[in-house]
Amino acid sequence: MKRQNLLQITVFLIAILFSQTKGQAQDMQAGFDMLNQGQFDNARLYFEDVIKEYPDNKTAQLCYGRALGLSGSPAQANQHFSSMLATDSLNIELQINYAESFLWQKDFKNAIPYYIQLDKANPERFEIILGLANAYAGAKITDNALTQIKRATKLQPNSQGALTSLKYIRLAKAAELSNDSKEQEAVALLNENLQIFEHDALSLNAIANLYLKTENLSAAKETFEKHQSLIEKYLGLSLVQHKKGLNKQALILAIQADSIAQQKSDQDQGLRAKERLIQAHLWNQKLGKVKLLVKDAYLQFGTIEPVLALDAQFQMYLGSFAKAIVLYETILAKNIQSFNANLGIANAFWAQSDYANAKKYAQLTLEHYPNQKDALQLLSKIERLRNIVVTPSANYTVDNAKNKAFQTGLQIKVPLSYGFSVTGGYVKRNTKNNITQYQANSQSLRFGLEYKMPKNMALALELGFINAVLPTTSYTNLEGRLNFSLKPLSRQNITVELSRNLQAFNAQLIEQKIFMNTISLSHNYVTSQRLGWFSNYQFTRQTDDNSRHLFFSSLYYATAGKHTIKGGLNYQYLSFSKQRAAVYYSPKKYQAVEGFLEASGKLNTISYRGLVAFGRQFEIDMEGSNSFRAELNLDIPITTGFNANIYGKYSNIASQITSGFSFSEVGIRLNWKPFKSQNNKAKAD
Repeated sequence: MKRQNLLQITVFLIAILFSQTKGQAQDMQAGFDMLNQGQFDNARLYFEDVIKEYPDNKTAQLCYGRALGLSGSPAQANQHFSSMLATDSLNIELQINYAESFLWQKDFKNAIPYYIQLDKANPERFEIILGLANAYAGAKITDNALTQIKRATKLQPNSQGALTSLKYIRLAKAAELSNDSKEQEAVALLNENLQIFEHDALSLNAIANLYLKTENLSAAKETFEKHQSLIEKYLGLSLVQHKKGLNKQALILAIQADSIAQQKSDQDQGLRAKERLIQAHLWNQKLGKVKLLVKDAYLQFGTIEPVLALDAQFQMYLGSFAKAIVLYETILAKNIQSFNANLGIANAFWAQSDYANAKKYAQLTLEHYPNQKDALQLLSKIERLRNIVVTPSANYTVDNAKNKAFQTGLQIKVPLSYGFSVTGGYVKRNTKNNITQYQANSQSLRFGLEYKMPKNMALALELGFINAVLPTTSYTNLEGRLNFSLKPLSRQNITVELSRNLQAFNAQLIEQKIFMNTISLSHNYVTSQRLGWFSNYQFTRQTDDNSRHLFFSSLYYATAGKHTIKGGLNYQYLSFSKQRAAVYYSPKKYQAVEGFLEASGKLNTISYRGLVAFGRQFEIDMEGSNSFRAELNLDIPITTGFNANIYGKYSNIASQITSGFSFSEVGIRLNWKPFKSQNNKAKAD
């Protein structure tokens, strides 16, 4: 952007110098034309031949240095100008070209002091001030860049080079203001751009994205509609429709943008249209189409950074985090400052429970993009893993056999590192039957360890004691749990658990002193089309010489979006080796089939999950009956680090409780983080 304008200015000055020379004036006009037309390789060869014939011609030497730098060899150009300055140190045109050669190689650290030195000696020289502004802009010292570019525009108010630089510097400053949550100031600054470049696409997009950030969708829509380019308009409006949750309309607009872009020769617009088209198909769960589009993007544009980033985004969506990491690493090997790659790989490591690498790349993102909101949020999530969590809870349960129970508990989790925690828990349960007036109390105390390993593996161990107190007796015994979970495939979860628990649903069961020693195996797999299959098998050996087989399987489909709808069919099988109906529900063979519908999401700040299920249940040699269950769960934030989870549920599915009758339960669980970890504050430096 700025290079072409500076080039024209410099070539003009060289032409003046050239016109004062004698001899080969007409011989070099073709070389000047090549420089002006951007034919830098041809210009380099041209002036190389002139220098061979006239080695002392400073004009040819100067033009050769420019052609050398602009054709892709900025370091050689810098050295060439340095050699010329060794014998002509006071030549101002040579000094200006030498300064600009630092810009070509993005060596802003050396460019800035050299331009400052030139500016002190030549405070009214326009191209020096413009170069200094561009050097500050390249070094992301935006306030200084604004100061210098304003000086340049005062000297030459109509210079397109200076006005273009001013536009880009304002865009950079607006991005900084946005990161500091000063969106209104950023919009005001960008509107100044539109006073000069009325329909500038970059400024309009930046303004609209600021409105999107603040959820002002109507203003964003109005801004995108100001685009003269239909491609730009449709790309922006597609994003607005997505933000509104209207993904089908978003896809239609993305298809229109891509169709128009295919008829144009602008590769940049074509690539961005393809990006939005792929994103819109992702929003609509059309993953097969996305796979084809990503493949086409490679064929059309090659393995350039935006295409690699699109492929990585697709792999993230599929849950193929390892593949996404490889793609992001490929990008970073070429462009260490890539925003998409730094933040993307941080999220990929987070998804794999590799918290050390997730933190590393989130911090690198902030080094390149200070105060970037998404990186700060990710760092905050990582640091919250080290917060102590205190969870008091209480629930009340009744069934239609007149049993009731009131339970209170306290769980404490103390992280020692991002993946390793110690836990402790206490539970007290009071049970009573309103018919027999029989009652019992139990108390349990447990301590445990939790270890989350990279690649989504986790291990949890709990050991403790339970003490039961009845009117005529009391006893204490061991309880515990060992749980191991892993993800062999990106969309597959497997959990194995060993546990020992007391049958403590009601007073009668507590009196029987029945402990359940259970081995459980769970498996869940979700396809890329969001079709899932969950299965769980449990085998229990009880201390009353009975054994139980329990199998549950669920085939379901879930939508995506802010509000998720999940529905499917469940099947359940239960059998006991011995029937002890007088004490607890223990059928020889029991089966249940049900259909269910579940909704979850967020309403303002409150998260919700609701479920209803209807079906039929059968016991051997008995007539079937209808089954019904329902749940509602609300998670309500109260203050920072403190939220309340309130729930209620009802079920008449016999296998849910040992007595075989219907039951209802309401409860509350508080989640409190009394202390913040020492490193909880994310830092950009």
